[in-house]
Amino acid sequence: MVRQGDVIGNRFRIGSELYKGGMGVVCVCTEINTGKKYVMKYPLFNGRNDEVRLEKLKVEAEILKAVSHPYIVQYVNFFEENGGFYLVLEYIKGKDMKTLFHKRPPTEPQAINYSAQLLDALEYLHNHNTIHRDIKPRNIMVFQNIIKLIDFGGAKMRFTSLGQKPTYLWTPGYGAPEQHAGECYYQSDIYGVGATLYFLLTGKDPCTVPPLSPRKENPKVSKDLDTIVRKATDLDPDKRFQTVTEMKNKIFGVYKPKLAYNPRIIIGSKEHTITEDSVTIGRGGVRVRPDIIISDPERYVSKIHARISRGSEGIFWIQDCSINGTFVFRDGQYKRVKKWNLNDNDVIAFCWNAKKGPYMILKFKVH
Repeated sequence: MVRQGDVIGNRFRIGSELYKGGMGVVCVCTEINTGKKYVMKYPLFNGRNDEVRLEKLKVEAEILKAVSHPYIVQYVNFFEENGGFYLVLEYIKGKDMKTLFHKRPPTEPQAINYSAQLLDALEYLHNHNTIHRDIKPRNIMVFQNIIKLIDFGGAKMRFTSLGQKPTYLWTPGYGAPEQHAGECYYQSDIYGVGATLYFLLTGKDPCTVPPLSPRKENPKVSKDLDTIVRKATDLDPDKRFQTVTEMKNKIFGVYKPKLAYNPRIIIGSKEHTITEDSVTIGRGGVRVRPDIIISDPERYVSKIHARISRGSEGIFWIQDCSINGTFVFRDGQYKRVKKWNLNDNDVIAFCWNAKKGPYMILKFKVH
């Protein structure tokens, strides 16, 4: 048992409890030498699902240690002591969006500002091969009109996650429909942003079948924002904004519709137009420079991992050139391929693991 006043790690004194739930405890702690406040998270073991509780904390620690962004909560420390595990994070003043704006929605310009910050954070995460998977007002702190995205225990960075099909991460009203079926893409986070924007514009949790329309609940919402929320929360992930950058540009009026025929590969929040008959993709290396370079610190992605070629009559093919495999999602599962005819909206995985799912997700788009 950890009690208020206890000293953990010879450095942090436990303060007041902020939250206690099924996964563990969140409390305030104070660094003894500096008097600075932090937040400490630790799991409560009771003999049931203890491994899941611990893994959730380790996932959050590993991901937050690897990222740094002004709109994302900062990692401080992670350690074990006497059989307990403790994650120390930045202390954020303010309150979460759900507490602040339930039945008291902010102004439309404020809602746009918060959404833009959230999209900035996700743009960074997606370009670092990370999907948050639990975007909702409760996981967004606000202080002086600045947001901080929190709770990364369910996030997926490369092979770091709680497993391939953690359906318990799905939050009613905010989780994308495909998450309830155990699948998750970058467009799933976009759904969460759209649902959160709905909440900001109405002060209410979404409780209708998507696509969501805040204008039906609050007629004062502009038609443009209503259209944006509807597109972001479409049932079909292929019909949503395909990148957070695309959604952000639409909000600020610099959106450019894609040409009817514009083949491209989407990786994170970046789109790479295919203009040549043959394009290579990989992390590159000494004297090896693919056409599309992917950052991969763990080096699961090969120097030249795959090649996309334009065949006769405009047909595109993907050819595996890797060690760890190229996979295409078809018929509800990832299939390893050597050479495969690509269709519009095909989801491609560079490396795949039965327990952890895809290592890196790409998407092929034509329309």
